[in-house]
Amino acid sequence: MNIVSGAAMLCADDGSIRRCFVGDCGFFRPGAKLWDLVTQGYRDKAKAFWRAVFDGTQTTPWDLELDIGNEVQIRSCMGGRTDEGVLVLISGSFGELFGFYEELIRINSELTNELRKAHRDMALMARQQERESEDILEELALVNNELTNAQRTLAKKNEELARLNAQKSAFLGMAAHDLRNPLGAILNFASIIRADMGPEAAEPATMLERIEVLSRTSLRMVDDFLDATVLESGRLDLKTEPLDLVAGTRAGLVLHRLSASKKSMELDLVVREERIPVLADEEKLSQVLDNLLSNAIKYSPKGSKIRVEVQVDGPWGMVAVEDQGPGIPEKDRDAVFDLFVKSTSKTTGGEKSSGIGLAIVKRIVDAHGGNIRVDGGADGGARFVVRLPLAREEDSPKIRGDASSDRTFSGGADFLGPILVVDDDRMQQEVLKALFSRRKTDCRAVGSVDEAFKELDRGGYLAVVTDLDLGDASGLDLLARMRNRPDLARIPAFVLTGDADARTRERCLSAGAWEVFVKPVGATELERIGRLSKGSEDGGT
Repeated sequence: MNIVSGAAMLCADDGSIRRCFVGDCGFFRPGAKLWDLVTQGYRDKAKAFWRAVFDGTQTTPWDLELDIGNEVQIRSCMGGRTDEGVLVLISGSFGELFGFYEELIRINSELTNELRKAHRDMALMARQQERESEDILEELALVNNELTNAQRTLAKKNEELARLNAQKSAFLGMAAHDLRNPLGAILNFASIIRADMGPEAAEPATMLERIEVLSRTSLRMVDDFLDATVLESGRLDLKTEPLDLVAGTRAGLVLHRLSASKKSMELDLVVREERIPVLADEEKLSQVLDNLLSNAIKYSPKGSKIRVEVQVDGPWGMVAVEDQGPGIPEKDRDAVFDLFVKSTSKTTGGEKSSGIGLAIVKRIVDAHGGNIRVDGGADGGARFVVRLPLAREEDSPKIRGDASSDRTFSGGADFLGPILVVDDDRMQQEVLKALFSRRKTDCRAVGSVDEAFKELDRGGYLAVVTDLDLGDASGLDLLARMRNRPDLARIPAFVLTGDADARTRERCLSAGAWEVFVKPVGATELERIGRLSKGSEDGGT
């Protein structure tokens, strides 16, 4: 016989058993309904007991008949509501009920003590974590202060580095600019002397030719350094217009045929179209072609062939320069476009390289919205490919190298003077006087703006050629004062400068210059001065 002594359990409001605490819990499984254990005859009494529990009117035990394990037994029941449900005590007698109650009190006391201990432990842990958090926060604050101080120090260092870099760039720019004048003078003097020598002076003429070559090489390196300082500052001014890439390439080849012939090289031009209009800055395009062609000549062996190809490539105008030199290893091809990176290959004629030229070329091409790459040549050399955006069909390209171009002249024509030269550099005065003298042109030179106006007041000058940077003022001041005088306003004025920047050119033209020339000047620039001056004298503009 299954005699149930009793149990203490927690039930839901609907009588479902949630859990059994003490007693014969095996007969009171969680999830079972308490009412299902009450016999049919006691169901109404059980419901009354449940209502009394909920109403709080139940004060004494209720006897209910339970069917447990197929055994019907009368058991005393008491109940009470709690926050978690209904606590029900079932026992065989009233005394046992109080025994269960005492057991529950003991269990509750133990649980309370455990909860208190757990609370104390949690409080200790919380205080420990708080102290640790405070230590971490304090350490983070110290680290943050150190980082802030480091950032401030770094910012000051960066400002100082930027200032020093600007000073360095300015110094390089000024040094390179100042070097252009004496180098240009040496080049011009050597050219004049060699041109005046007869065939009997072969050895001195050869020496002078070498002086010219060295001067041109030095000038090119100086120009590269000037361009590098401009690129470092992030300033690259372009004046794009529709240009014929075919004509521009032909003109570039003409300039390099002499240096190629000295190494018995053949310059082979392959043209796919008669005209290829591209949007480009004429001067910068010429600089790109000049660099690629001069590099090809430098690194190619004597008797080799340089192939130049011009064609349309989709939306691009493409020019490729391919040599038969040692080539560039594939792993080094991207690096050749970095500043101050020199090729590991040796030049075949002892030519010098600054390591700047290709970096400048890439930045110029990129500024045009184009691209440049280097591949391996068919015969093992290097093949540089430049692509520039095509101009629109309706645009009329300017043809470089054409007979009508301002940059190509008949040459050798003499013109009358006098020409007034304004330059505070005595050597430059002598160079210009010598160059004009060879054109049978009277030339007078002064060193300041005030001296220039004393000469101009005497009258009779065909044109004025002035340096941009003068001792007492700027060439722009001279132009402005001339434009403000009706008797001088129509005299052609030309500016010489070592600064090839497009903004400098625009400033000079806006101030009234008829043309701006980058030093050193040569026969082409003199021819241009002569043509414009004679055109003005004949009534042209």
